[in-house]
Amino acid sequence: MGIDRYTHTSFWSEVNVTKKATLWLLGMGIAFSGIIKLQIIYSILIIWLTFHNVSISLKSYSKLLSVPLFFLLLSIMTINFAVREQGNDLILSLPVGSYFIGWIKGGGDTLVHLVGRVITSMIVTYYFALTTPFKQLLKLMKKLRIPSVVIELCLLMYRFIFVLFDEMSNIYQAQQIRQGYVSPITMLHSSAQLGQMLFIRLLENANQMNETLTIKMYDGEFYIEKGE
Repeated sequence: MGIDRYTHTSFWSEVNVTKKATLWLLGMGIAFSGIIKLQIIYSILIIWLTFHNVSISLKSYSKLLSVPLFFLLLSIMTINFAVREQGNDLILSLPVGSYFIGWIKGGGDTLVHLVGRVITSMIVTYYFALTTPFKQLLKLMKKLRIPSVVIELCLLMYRFIFVLFDEMSNIYQAQQIRQGYVSPITMLHSSAQLGQMLFIRLLENANQMNETLTIKMYDGEFYIEKGE
């Protein structure tokens, strides 16, 4: 996966995970403080640190931000646009039948605080993700005395995300070679086959991993090296 690749090549990959977590917590505190100027300054600082410590291009970084920004745009539309029987409390209202659609008056302040909070949180979270290998994250969870069952679930989900993407990519490429997406009908048929085969492959991988753990005398806990 892309983020994992950047994580292991980051200049901060070996830095103490507690320091990175503290930087992230500080950023989240600033994000929810509501102080716009502080959010802007801290976001600029974290963006600079991201490009300074992570070997990532502006194009790749923009792609990472594009998905959460899309959901932010949907949230803005949901919160600030409204349908009213009368357009008195709306700005730039558009009549549609017997109703009015428009921007709610006074929604600008809510919008500014929402955008500042979301973007700051997103920037600091991406910085933490791009500089912290998953192994360090597990160590941090151990330090915080998070229950072993939660750590185990996180580790298994992390592993199966890679398995899922790898299997899906292989099946999709094989279908493309056989022209499985040349028309809407074949695309639907191929998509159904992809889902079916992916489900079977994941079950097979789960059984194989269970057998491997049994052979290795798995006792219900994944042991992580101490340090940092």
